[in-house]
Amino acid sequence: MSDEELGLDTTIRCINVKSYIYIRDNKDASEREIEIDPEPVFRPETIVTRANVCHRTMDYMYMIKFLWGQELNDRSLIIWS
Repeated sequence: MSDEELGLDTTIRCINVKSYIYIRDNKDASEREIEIDPEPVFRPETIVTRANVCHRTMDYMYMIKFLWGQELNDRSLIIWS
């Protein structure tokens, strides 16, 4: 079974101890890989929560905000540049 079929979050990929997110450019539909800092800039202090989590990219060009919903399809991702 794939990670998606198991219900695991596939938004962030970990490769050789580094974390990456893949984004698609709306202009030409190309996909690119961005390395993110695995330590969140902001995260809630509670163990169980639906609050947002923010990460910055390693090149400091983007801030990534993960919004979590009740269902797997409800999660969303906002990238600021």
